[in-house]
Amino acid sequence: MKGSSRMNEWKIMLPYQGRPIIDLVLETALSTADKVIMVIGHRSEDLHKHFAGNPDITFIENTNYTRGMFSSIRAGVAGLGNELFFILHADLPLIKKSHITPLLDYFTMQQENSIDIVQPLCGTVPGHPVIFSGSVKETILASKDSDSMRDIFKAHAVSYFPTDDPAYITDIDTIESYHSLING
Repeated sequence: MKGSSRMNEWKIMLPYQGRPIIDLVLETALSTADKVIMVIGHRSEDLHKHFAGNPDITFIENTNYTRGMFSSIRAGVAGLGNELFFILHADLPLIKKSHITPLLDYFTMQQENSIDIVQPLCGTVPGHPVIFSGSVKETILASKDSDSMRDIFKAHAVSYFPTDDPAYITDIDTIESYHSLING
């Protein structure tokens, strides 16, 4: 990004509303899903320690995390059955249950159109979380290391959930985006 600075701090542990960002994201996931898989790699021991004693989290270690986010997605999906699932990134502190519920409802409505993936679209910007049918799991697991989520989207029927809510696209990737979040 032109004119923006990458984070020097561990962004998911930065405070927002008096708590680390990752705590808020996990709370949202736990309020919405029957099962929460947290894929860890970078600083995995710190995450284990931070969430020690929380029986509602299944940790999956991605030993290939330096290969990028798609390797973490593959590791997490390997821990699923064939159920519907969603991917919620740890740097999306504004996403709440009230954001995921309409996505799930929209996904259910789109099932009659054989849709496998639903992604929020804020204006023209794709957002998160993304909802997947269980059939997408096999495509992800069969993919090559050189593949990406773009390849998965190309292989499945996708529908976009139209929204004007910036929470779906407010991730904390730069120090400027963090300052914008906390200064509101």
